[in-house]
Amino acid sequence: MDTVEPAVQTCEQPADTIADDVESIRKMLMSRPNWAPAHFALAQTFERRGDSSEAIESYRRTIEIKPHCVEAHERLAALLTRLGRFAEARRHYEQVVALAPARHDVHNNLGAVLQELGETEAAKASYKRALELAPDCLEAHVNLAAAQTKLRQFDAAAANLERASEIHPDSAEVHNRLAQALLPLGRLDDAKRHCAAAICLRPDNALWRLRLDLLGPTVFASNREIDDYQASLAERLEKYCGERL
Repeated sequence: MDTVEPAVQTCEQPADTIADDVESIRKMLMSRPNWAPAHFALAQTFERRGDSSEAIESYRRTIEIKPHCVEAHERLAALLTRLGRFAEARRHYEQVVALAPARHDVHNNLGAVLQELGETEAAKASYKRALELAPDCLEAHVNLAAAQTKLRQFDAAAANLERASEIHPDSAEVHNRLAQALLPLGRLDDAKRHCAAAICLRPDNALWRLRLDLLGPTVFASNREIDDYQASLAERLEKYCGERL
């Protein structure tokens, strides 16, 4: 027998009917205790006010009434992530993936949670799925490269960031991360080029300028080469005396 996919449901706040006020929403719920949009609005109100525990309770009540409410699962997952409750957040992001599998941003967010839980291979799979759905997603490219680096897949991380730099040539962050990814591969000249590109885009970043000045070969050919590098480095470092790094 074919399985029936659950319909994607929303919990949109009813326009002009729910004020941004806890008491008015609670009064409304006295007459309609199982009205999911009101519980969802109450959760959002608590969240805006910084009352995380009440917000979580209201999001969960929304989901009890309307299990397939995508927004409730997603908002609850995001809140739990911010609170560092990654295992709980994972369950709700997985629900969103099941209900809205074409959402690349949700696959990326699930990957970030999985990575926090130490499940790097699973996180990598989520990032790859996000990129299948949205090949130009900068955040997914960066996150995938971070997972690949953690798995010591340096070639794959560098290749991924090189694709990202082609798609987003004006991203200083991508150039900076690519420069770091190229170093373990011994591609010093390429690393310097991307580090310089990042600095051109963010000339105010003194730490990146210092990093570029520090770059040198992983293995020196001779003691003379080491001496020359140290002498040159000493000269370059003098200009950072007045910098706040």
